[in-house]
Amino acid sequence: VQPFPESGAAERDRVAGVPNELTGKDPGCRGLGPEFVWTYEVSMPAALVVQTNHPETTLDTVVYVRKVCRSPETELGCVDDEEPSRAGTLVIPRVEPGLYFIIVDSFGPDSLGHVKVTVEERVGRGEACASDEVCAPGLTCRKLDLEAEEQTCELHACGDLLDNDGDGT
Repeated sequence: VQPFPESGAAERDRVAGVPNELTGKDPGCRGLGPEFVWTYEVSMPAALVVQTNHPETTLDTVVYVRKVCRSPETELGCVDDEEPSRAGTLVIPRVEPGLYFIIVDSFGPDSLGHVKVTVEERVGRGEACASDEVCAPGLTCRKLDLEAEEQTCELHACGDLLDNDGDGT
């Protein structure tokens, strides 16, 4: 395990002979091959966007973010493939300051290839924003309700299960 590069991007080659130690919590999102693990420090509340969906990625990847490396119960999210690629994008809408583990697993024991992984911090859910561009994917910059003083990054009004306009529905 090593710290994630300050540049926001890391690249590695998956070669044969490395044992598999970690698997995902969700049965539908489990890599069964060897993995790469980095630590990532968050200094203020943020959303994390972790991607292996880059042209350089040829390895079939499964990505997890955890608070404790060897504890699937602390997994904040995972993503397997996005069609038609063999890579993906994982968005964690909000994390608190602290140390996290970025785990890029390979799909199967015989999976070989190259991976490029990037980690980007965006404005997290519930945090002040000025435009949609600063919010994490899936969030929009808006007032949470009619009486809110400022705009924050939130789920879209039709998907947040709140009565945003005060009409009782």
